[in-house]
Amino acid sequence: MSWENESCPCGDRKAREAMLCERCREALADTYEMAVFRDETADHGQRRAAAIRLLSMARRRKQDGIQ
Repeated sequence: MSWENESCPCGDRKAREAMLCERCREALADTYEMAVFRDETADHGQRRAAAIRLLSMARRRKQDGIQ
C-alpha cells in the first residue's frame, strides 16, 4: 500500500494521495480509529497506531462482506 498508487487495502481503487477508498472511508467513518486518525491534536504515535488499525480493518472489509 502506498500513498502514490491507486489501490486501496480492500482491493478497490482509491484516489492518489489518499489512504483509503471512498467505500472504506464511509464504512469506517464512525469508528474510534477514524476519530483518532482525524484528530490533529492527538499524539503522532496514537494517530499512527489508528492508521495501522484502519488499514487492517479496510483489508478485512471485503473479506467479511461489509459494503
